[in-house]
Amino acid sequence: MPTISFCSTKGGSGKTTSCAVLALELARSGWNIKVMDTDPKNWLTSWALLKPLPKNLQVYAVPQDQLTDAAESLALQSDFLLIDVEGSDDASLIDAVLVSDFVVSPCSSSRMDALASVQVLKQVRQKSRMLKRPILSNVLMTKTAPGAIEVVLGFRPVCSLVKMDQGFSSGC
Repeated sequence: MPTISFCSTKGGSGKTTSCAVLALELARSGWNIKVMDTDPKNWLTSWALLKPLPKNLQVYAVPQDQLTDAAESLALQSDFLLIDVEGSDDASLIDAVLVSDFVVSPCSSSRMDALASVQVLKQVRQKSRMLKRPILSNVLMTKTAPGAIEVVLGFRPVCSLVKMDQGFSSGC
């Protein structure tokens, strides 16, 4: 029942797309997946209505003020709970971090996205210390040119990459 949140303090970093891609891949692997869309714009919920989803994948629009209670309930009903958070530095980001086992901070190649990811990682570290339990976190590079990640990692091989823009528009 791990809970994975997709967080950034700004919009446009790829949170919703990354969440949708992971949800579909986990569902296709046979896992029971619940997704909470806590962004008031409900982009993920709108995407979920475009075509039928696998039966083991459900998306719920959850008001930000109900994030904690909904996460506790849905986590018990799933193999993985994914949370898509609005791109802002507000209470919903903190609430998502507090209920998470793992926080993913999508980051494009822009300086502003990188600074936003640093803010998220600092929040995760602070909340992990406060709760006295590990909350894992990592930055997910999005919208990068082919080969850019290998350069960043010092030419180490990277697992196969999904072209997020093509994957999302084709139903992932």
